[in-house]
Amino acid sequence: ELIGDMSKNILKLSEAFSEPILTEDAQDYLETLQEKLTIKEVKTSTIENRLHPLEIVQTLQEKTTNEMTVTVDVGSHYIWMARHFRSYEPRHLLFSNGMQTLGVALPWAISAALVRPNTQIISVSGDGGFLFSAQELETA
Repeated sequence: ELIGDMSKNILKLSEAFSEPILTEDAQDYLETLQEKLTIKEVKTSTIENRLHPLEIVQTLQEKTTNEMTVTVDVGSHYIWMARHFRSYEPRHLLFSNGMQTLGVALPWAISAALVRPNTQIISVSGDGGFLFSAQELETA
């Protein structure tokens, strides 16, 4: 347990750590990951007349500005959004993460609209998540 000023504690603790030493393999892997983050278009392979999930994520990314808030429900789309959607503003991309609360995206979107009334809010849900909380639209 640490008691005291947080910034002073962090500064004091940081003195005990040296720069991380990465192996060549780890450095190569890190560079590969950083390159993937800078690639704008991820290759998608779609079956005729079907939409690949990354196409949806990419389109959403192109249409979203830093002023918007995006809320994401759980489901298979959650994995695609978590891995490929980028947000650089705090509290503008809301994920449930470990709790996996199905149906949370719509109530979060309604709450975000109340907190940021002059901005656009995007709620990303699957059919199950939407059905869990669709009735919230009645009170919105």
